[in-house]
Amino acid sequence: MKSETDNAFDVQVDIIRVYDAHLSGKLQPTTITDPIIAALVHGLMEIDGIKQQQVVIVRKTEQLESRVEQVELQHRNGVPQGYLSRSQAHVLHGVGLSEKVFHLALHQLEVPTTPYIHHAEDGNDVATFAYLESDIADAVRTFLEDAIQVTRCMCESPLLNGRRFRYFK
Repeated sequence: MKSETDNAFDVQVDIIRVYDAHLSGKLQPTTITDPIIAALVHGLMEIDGIKQQQVVIVRKTEQLESRVEQVELQHRNGVPQGYLSRSQAHVLHGVGLSEKVFHLALHQLEVPTTPYIHHAEDGNDVATFAYLESDIADAVRTFLEDAIQVTRCMCESPLLNGRRFRYFK
């Protein structure tokens, strides 16, 4: 008489044999007579199908991510990730400052920049640079805190060698 362990081992061997036959394509659906083994093999085949679907989904997801990156690059007009173009930086962080004073202040405070090629609407490519986005707000805050209000509409900055500029604190 066989023990339960021997029976369990035989069942496992049968499942592996049938599953291997299925994977190699040699298994005919009618060759499985035991309903439990048939159910287990069917479950394993379903798992294989799901794994194959997941592989397809992963590939399509990677393709979509690649397309999204391309669209982002086109939208950013050549500006590297994590940087702002000169005009974007001024619009977002230079409210109340002239463009010239804004860029001079960022230059004096040594905000990191990176060169890039701007793709103009007329098809021309223009070499320019972008500011590191994470450092702009702190630099502008430092510049404005150091500025001294000398008249109602004018400030003076030691960072600009005492140069005056229009700004109201």
